[in-house]
Amino acid sequence: MTLQDMCERIAQCPLVFEPGTQWQYSNSFDVLGRVVEVVSGQGLAAFLEENIFGPLGMVDTGFFVPKHKQHRFAHCYQVVDNNMEEKKDAEAEGVSNDDNNNNKNNEMKKAKRMTPTQKQKRPSSLLTKGFVKGGMARLNNDVQFHSPPDMCAGGGGLVSTIDDYMRFCNMLLNKGTYEWPVNSSNQKGEEEKEEEDEEGQLQKQQPVSKSKKRQGIRILGRKTVEEMMMGNHLNGDMADYGKAHFLNLNWHGIGFGLGGSVVLNPSQVGVLCSKGEFAWGGMSSVFFWIDPTEGVACVFMTQLVPSSALPLRKDLRVVVNKSLQ
Repeated sequence: MTLQDMCERIAQCPLVFEPGTQWQYSNSFDVLGRVVEVVSGQGLAAFLEENIFGPLGMVDTGFFVPKHKQHRFAHCYQVVDNNMEEKKDAEAEGVSNDDNNNNKNNEMKKAKRMTPTQKQKRPSSLLTKGFVKGGMARLNNDVQFHSPPDMCAGGGGLVSTIDDYMRFCNMLLNKGTYEWPVNSSNQKGEEEKEEEDEEGQLQKQQPVSKSKKRQGIRILGRKTVEEMMMGNHLNGDMADYGKAHFLNLNWHGIGFGLGGSVVLNPSQVGVLCSKGEFAWGGMSSVFFWIDPTEGVACVFMTQLVPSSALPLRKDLRVVVNKSLQ
């Protein structure tokens, strides 16, 4: 299925509610990705590479991981409810609830006589897809990112690194402009860039001069970032639109811009933050925020699914903002 096919199917679906009355996290970003394709005349992956990733030097960001980089691709893990898995296993084996409870009681009696090293969690059915350890199961989705996908969606599917995404966040923090840092390890102020040849091997290009590196490159217009992306497009906050809580967070005092949340009233949010803070996150508990007031951009990446498994977004904000002078 292509992005065009997906959007044509979405167009046939009824609306969840009257536009402008509620807020819903949906496939709207995927549709915007298709709008980019139609307006630019390019595929979404090519457009992003030419206009964002390439100019920012985001060499490890894309919709798939090339073969020579796959050894660096981090695994993702999913939180496992062991009790739920045991119940599923028991039902699959035809064991009644009473029998299952009796078995559990017998196992508990045996567990009291076990040494700590003998107390192992019962393997679950998710072992067929990965492994279970400490309440987590590895997701067997790596192969999905080993080759270009049929559909490059506007709402998700990119892989990246902290260094790459920090470049993107610094560009937004600087209101659409990114200034290449001086390479302190090179006395001539030059940087050697690596590029893949036709066989996927890395080849060194000619160095880029220091004078060129010091020139800031503009990716987005200042007004586009300030007024459109980081401006609130709701008549109120998220709670006014039916989302008082979302992803383990309180959404009172938070509005929504073009692609992310915007803090309207820090006192209502109930966590250390600044008015105008722009933020969002991803499926595997990755998230970022940009604080124009403090001049801070933060990127956090981990590998835990779903993104609401731990209160990481709230806790990290507290740690970072407490340390500001």
